[in-house]
Amino acid sequence: ALGLTVRMNLGLPDGNLGGGRLGGPCLPREAQLARVVAAFRSLRPKVLVLPYWSDRHPDHPGASGLCDDAIFLAGARNYQLPADLPALAASTSETPHIRAAHPLNEAPCAPTQVIYYPFRREFRPSFVVDIPPVLEKKYAAVSCFTSQIV
Repeated sequence: ALGLTVRMNLGLPDGNLGGGRLGGPCLPREAQLARVVAAFRSLRPKVLVLPYWSDRHPDHPGASGLCDDAIFLAGARNYQLPADLPALAASTSETPHIRAAHPLNEAPCAPTQVIYYPFRREFRPSFVVDIPPVLEKKYAAVSCFTSQIV
């Protein structure tokens, strides 16, 4: 619906991102962090849009903190990904799996711009993007995920 060229799922736990606060089964934070670092080094994004670090939904602050740490580590030459890291599975327009063109431990790369968005919090924005030209596309994308429709 959005016309993306890659969609990647890192297999991170719902409700327990970044270590979570809900309890229950949880992939250790270090393993979650390694998967996010590998995704950043593989996809090499320049801009990230992240949830604000203070939010009622437990995954939003968890994802924000996890990504903040991963941004730093993705650009750190001394941070080595674990040898047993699962392969990153992605859907692309050409192939069902994405492979980095370079070894992930030899090509550190971190995003250079991070934009945080709040959800259910009052805030004063630093900028506003007028979206009427793409509003129908946004509604179509959101409607693909029934869990996001209230």
